[in-house]
Amino acid sequence: MVVPPLSIAADLNSDGYDCLIWVGADYKQCSNDAVISALSPVLAVDQGAQSAGCVVPVSLPCKRLVYSPTGPLDRDYDDHRRFAEAAANGIKKALAAGSKHPLLAVQGNLPNKSAEDAQLSALLGALAAVYVPLEMREAVKERAAKVSGLGWAGAKKVMEEAQAIEAGRVVARDIGGSDPERMAAPKVEVYVQEAFKGTNVKVEVMKGQEFFEKEYPCLAAVNRCASQVPRHDGRLIWLTYEGEGTAKKTVYVVGKGITYDTGGADIKAGGVMAGMSRDKCGAAATAGLMKTIAELQPKGVKVVAALCMVRNSVGANAYVSDEIFTSRAGVRIRIGNT
Repeated sequence: MVVPPLSIAADLNSDGYDCLIWVGADYKQCSNDAVISALSPVLAVDQGAQSAGCVVPVSLPCKRLVYSPTGPLDRDYDDHRRFAEAAANGIKKALAAGSKHPLLAVQGNLPNKSAEDAQLSALLGALAAVYVPLEMREAVKERAAKVSGLGWAGAKKVMEEAQAIEAGRVVARDIGGSDPERMAAPKVEVYVQEAFKGTNVKVEVMKGQEFFEKEYPCLAAVNRCASQVPRHDGRLIWLTYEGEGTAKKTVYVVGKGITYDTGGADIKAGGVMAGMSRDKCGAAATAGLMKTIAELQPKGVKVVAALCMVRNSVGANAYVSDEIFTSRAGVRIRIGNT
C-alpha cells in the first residue's frame, strides 16, 4: 500500500522541492510576491491560462510554478471537487514538466465552508493523481511511483487526515481495480492479511465449499462452480476493529465481493461482461474503510466488516435458474437469474 511520503513546508521558500503547485480561485490572493510576479505577465497575455492554468519559472528555491485555478467557487453547483480537480490537474502538469517532488499550496474556500475542508479536498485530489495501480507497481518496478515525495504547505492536521484516508483509498483501489486473477478471492486474502499486519484490526478468514454450504448456503451456491478451481475458490473475510475504551457503538459493514461476474448460467453475452471484475468494489470499499479506521484509531467504537469474496463462474457445476436453496435465515429461495 503506497502513499507517497508527505512533508510539511514552513512556507513557499522551503528547500527540497522542485515545483510549486498553487491551487486557488485568484492568484492575486497569494501571500507570496514571487508567485504573483511570476504569473502576472503570463496571465496578462494569455487569458486561457486563467482557466486552464500554466507552468512558469518562479524566483523561489523550487524554480518551477504550476498555476492550477479552481475557477469560480460561489455558484450553486460548486463544491469541494473544484479543489480536488484543480490539485489533480496541477499534479499532472507538474509531472509532465518533469517534477518528482512537488510542493502543494492551496488557498481559498467555498462559501460558508472552512479553508481546512478545501485543503483536505485538494490534498486528496493530489494524492489520487499520484496513485499507481497495483499491477503496475508489481510488474514494472521503475514505474512503481510517480513522485519521490509530496510537500504540503498547509495544516499538519489536514495532512495527517489525508494520509489516513488515502491509505484506505489505496487499499480500495488495489482490490477493486485489479484484474480478476490478481484479485481472485485467495489473493484478496493474502493482500488483506498484509494490509492489516501490525494494526489493531483482527483478520479472520472462512473458506471451503463444505463449510459454506452449511453456514452460508447462498454464498455456496454462487461459489459452487468456482470452488472446483482452487485459485478462484471463495473466501469470507472478517475484519474487526475495537477502539480504546468501552464501545458505545458497534457498526457492521458488509461488502459485496464478486471477483468476476460472468453472469453464471445466465451468461453476460454481447460484450457486456467486460468490466465485471469491478463487481468486487463493495468489498474493496469496505476494506478501504477499515484501513482508514485502523489509521485514525477512533475510541469507543467497534466496527465489524465482512468481505464476501466469490467468483460467479460458468461451467458444468454452476448453479442455474429454477434451483431452490434454503438461506442461512431459513428462507427458501427460487433462483430466477444467476
